[in-house]
Amino acid sequence: GVVKEEGCEEGLRSRCKGLSTCPLCQAHQHCDWVENQCVPAPNRTITTALTNGPAREANPNLGSENTLQTVQIDKDMAIGTEATLLSHKPCQPICAQRTSCTNCTQSSCIWCFNQQRCIENNSYLVSFPYGQCREWTTDSKRCMDVEPGMSRCSIHQTCEKCQADVACGWCDDGSGTGIGTCMEGGQRGPVNLVTKARQWKKCPRSNWYFTQCPLCNCNGHSTCENHSQCIKPCANNTEGSHCQYCVGKFFGKPINGGLCKPCMCNEHGDTCNRETGRCNCHTKGVTGDHCDQCDTQNNYFGEPLKGSCFYDLHIDYQFTFNLSKPEDRHIRQINFMNVPAKSDVDTSFKIQCSKATNIKISYKRTNSHETWIIRNFNGKRMERKFSSSDYTFGFPDNNRFHVYVYNFTTPIEIIVSFSQHPKLSLGEFFSLFSL
Repeated sequence: GVVKEEGCEEGLRSRCKGLSTCPLCQAHQHCDWVENQCVPAPNRTITTALTNGPAREANPNLGSENTLQTVQIDKDMAIGTEATLLSHKPCQPICAQRTSCTNCTQSSCIWCFNQQRCIENNSYLVSFPYGQCREWTTDSKRCMDVEPGMSRCSIHQTCEKCQADVACGWCDDGSGTGIGTCMEGGQRGPVNLVTKARQWKKCPRSNWYFTQCPLCNCNGHSTCENHSQCIKPCANNTEGSHCQYCVGKFFGKPINGGLCKPCMCNEHGDTCNRETGRCNCHTKGVTGDHCDQCDTQNNYFGEPLKGSCFYDLHIDYQFTFNLSKPEDRHIRQINFMNVPAKSDVDTSFKIQCSKATNIKISYKRTNSHETWIIRNFNGKRMERKFSSSDYTFGFPDNNRFHVYVYNFTTPIEIIVSFSQHPKLSLGEFFSLFSL
């Protein structure tokens, strides 16, 4: 049989409302936590097992926030055993259990920067009655999470950013290159914010800067002349007035002793974004952060880690490539391929460029190396015919031509085509025009 449990709705609503956290709410049999408040749970269905087999019952009134579970009861169990079919959605951690600024502010809690604590948004005065929290936020965009046990100041890599944080000061390493460490402290020196004790052992007085920064700042890649100007050239593949940037073909964050590493572009580019390392691929159709993929969505195919990417030119079509968009500014090469379909018909090739370029053409048999047909051509226009008696065309060989157009600058327009048209005999010619 089915028994429905009902109670005084008003009293239950009041009782649930007084439970302010999810764990307290869900500990009550008749309450549930929905949209950050405790409300009476939907009517629960209780099933009484019969001795001759399992019983099942579902409550159609359950909301989407709850999940139904099927409960089976052994026939050996006594009549009258009750099973509740409602299960709660798991509670999220309370504010005090959240240990980073990001997960704290994502849950309508308050994050205190200098105390590294997450508190309920209505408990600030209770938690910090003497103003111990000097800076707080409820906005995750202001978060700069650090590893447990590390000072928030340690994330700042320049003196200016360090001193912009009210709880931090800059400790110069004394090398005269501008390298230093941001640490907790005040006007009188570095301070342990927990014990409030000054820590001169962490930074000598002469190296401590709380309101002004050292005149010389070369980020560890040079020293200064006249106390403020970095001697050039900067070392370690850096450049800039403070040696704060990586030179071309290198990337990284050279601030405060950081390193610059070579761009890794798999020989399809030699420059990259000097901060992220994303390569500027110089071959059209080669993509990826390290020029390691082909743009297959736009009909470029190949193996850029072993060779290159080629635009697949269909036979008997003329293609026009206009490389004039901003994203084409680094392009210096474009490659084409064609697989002639007719085994007994010669193949014609034409290309016309808006400016002089270098062009190479090769023929590649399946599972063999390329054979060069034309190398070191330079000009705007080329036409060639490849005889079917000299090359193997068509299925099943699927041998192909590769065309490399390179050493150009953008903008440029390239018109290219491969075609196979059967020759007309004299008899066919005169019969065609006699109709």
